[in-house]
Amino acid sequence: ADVEKLSMRATMKQFARMEDNDGSLFAATRRRKREGGLSGGEGTSGARYGRFRAPRDGMQTWIDRLADHVRPRSMQLNSRIGSVVKTDRGWKLNANDEYYDAVVFATPPHVSARLCQDFAPEVGAELAGIESASTAIIVMGIQKDKIAKNIDTFGLVVPPMENRQVLACSFASHKFPNRAPDDAVLLRAFLGGATQPQVLDSTDEQLVDIACRDLRDIIGLQSEPEMVRVFRWNEAMPQYHVGHLERTAKIESMVSDHPGLKLAGNGLHGVGLAVVVKNAAAIAAELLGSEV
Repeated sequence: ADVEKLSMRATMKQFARMEDNDGSLFAATRRRKREGGLSGGEGTSGARYGRFRAPRDGMQTWIDRLADHVRPRSMQLNSRIGSVVKTDRGWKLNANDEYYDAVVFATPPHVSARLCQDFAPEVGAELAGIESASTAIIVMGIQKDKIAKNIDTFGLVVPPMENRQVLACSFASHKFPNRAPDDAVLLRAFLGGATQPQVLDSTDEQLVDIACRDLRDIIGLQSEPEMVRVFRWNEAMPQYHVGHLERTAKIESMVSDHPGLKLAGNGLHGVGLAVVVKNAAAIAAELLGSEV
């Protein structure tokens, strides 16, 4: 993201609250420590690595297990939704003969904006105003003896003043077990984002070259990776710019005029997995009239 454009209250509201109440982050931290409110390493610098969790066989395991608990007839895969229409009998998708009590858009803001156009263009216009950034992730498998510097950590973020094209690098095999053989490292280099979108005009091969070039300096990469995969996530990261909270409130007010319509995903209330799951559970509970 571009830190000059982000809304503190939309992205790091706890920091804004600390400043409001205590005048600064330092003063708030000192007060909380004095009152015994910091524990479990919260008062120390750096990430709390013990909180990282992932299924042993990868995140796809989670999706597969969820799918196993859904009736086969309730799920249609790879089915493009061309239109959503609101009628007196309910909601219709793609002009078929079935009607639904409710629809939940768990899609990126620009996709939800398109789906709203036929019945709520005012909602679509506001959703379209939420900018999204794209990124490319270069996944590499590398022998440990081909990395000259000590990388006994979970990853690194490259500050803008370095003037590099790799934005960050995560050592996935250090964070989670069973991601690489004992003599190898699985790492992920991130390129593009809101500040360097032009990098993503490069071919996959060029992106790999860029990543390897920067990693030669940063971690002492001494050879080409043995395994490489390039993943592009286009318009996948909503940008919570200043004014985002006001826009979100306006969108939700408009949506309330359309009973049975709900917006999920990471476009409004948080981009983190935990927040998205929490919001989705609340929506499901509301629609089903029960607790989830």
